[in-house]
Amino acid sequence: MTTKLNRKLSTKTVFGTVKEIRTAAEGGKGKPVPIIRAVGIATKTRHGESDNGLWTAFMGNFKFINLVTGEDFAGGRCFLPEPLQSMVEAQLEDSNNVQFAFDITVVESESVTGYEYGAETVVKPSDNDPLELLLARTSEDKPLEIAAPKKTTEKAA
Repeated sequence: MTTKLNRKLSTKTVFGTVKEIRTAAEGGKGKPVPIIRAVGIATKTRHGESDNGLWTAFMGNFKFINLVTGEDFAGGRCFLPEPLQSMVEAQLEDSNNVQFAFDITVVESESVTGYEYGAETVVKPSDNDPLELLLARTSEDKPLEIAAPKKTTEKAA
C-alpha cells in the first residue's frame, strides 16, 4: 500500500468523523479499540484559532496508520487528541524535539461524543527516560514500611 501525503494528520483525516469513531468505540463493547498508530518527531508547535476555537498543531515529521483499513499517511503537521496533545507539548517545551510512537485508542463513554481517546505505547522507553529512571528507583515489589509509634512509659498526670 502506498503512503498518502497529507497537509495535516489528525484522527479525522486518518480515521474519520465523530460518527465513524463512535461506531469503532461501540464495537469494543467497553474495551479500548486501537484506531491509529501515530509515530512522529515533533520539533515545534503552531497555534491558531478556527471556528471550533483555539488549536495547537505539532510541526515535524509524522506517520499515522489507520489500524482498521491499513491506510498509511505522512505529513509535516499533526494534531493529537488529549491527553496526548498536552503530554507531548509539555515535553517539547524542554527539548528540541519529541519522538513518540503509540496507538491511539477509543472507548465508549458517557461524553457528548460517546467515546474517549486513550493511548498505548508501542515502543519501549529509552534507557535515559527520566520517568523510567525514577520508577526504577522505587521498589514497587516491597510495601512501604512505616514504623509503629513509639510507646511511652510515662503516665500522664
